[in-house]
Amino acid sequence: MNIRALSVLVLLLFSALPISAQAHQHKSPAHKEANVETITVKASELSDSAGLQYVGGIVEKATIATYLERLKTMETDSFETLRAGQASRDHGKFHVTFINPFEIKEVSEQQVHQLLASETVFDFQVKGLGRVIKGNGKAYFIVLSSAEADAMRKHLGLSPKDFHITLGFSPSDIYGVRKDESTLVD
Repeated sequence: MNIRALSVLVLLLFSALPISAQAHQHKSPAHKEANVETITVKASELSDSAGLQYVGGIVEKATIATYLERLKTMETDSFETLRAGQASRDHGKFHVTFINPFEIKEVSEQQVHQLLASETVFDFQVKGLGRVIKGNGKAYFIVLSSAEADAMRKHLGLSPKDFHITLGFSPSDIYGVRKDESTLVD
């Protein structure tokens, strides 16, 4: 495919997104708007320690430091264990998953390439610190929402997602459960 055709496809793919999703190219990673904390991230190709590929956005540790401190206060005895699981899986970084490794098979390579090439950034509103417990497992995360990321997923034919930033888990992360505002601990 030539550059011109690819440019047209990128334009068509993202013309359905709200203007705000296309316009946030120079915002700081985290800022406050009307007392709502917002984290801005750019779509990137990521992989976990098992080599699974997915699309997400890197979030700097400094951006979420207050949530890590709150987790440390809540889980004084198990904080290091909780953090170790996430740090090992995610190469010591934090992220928001846009398209998980299983969903990426439902989206064409061309659509993924277009999303990554567009360098579109997405604003996520921070809802607070969430927790899920299942059996002997426990996971903590920052609950997020984003109309822009929801629109992107809908455009790609994917179902709605509970966006979040995993802070820690033990003994493994917990999947297949809600990670929305119903899980908030504060």
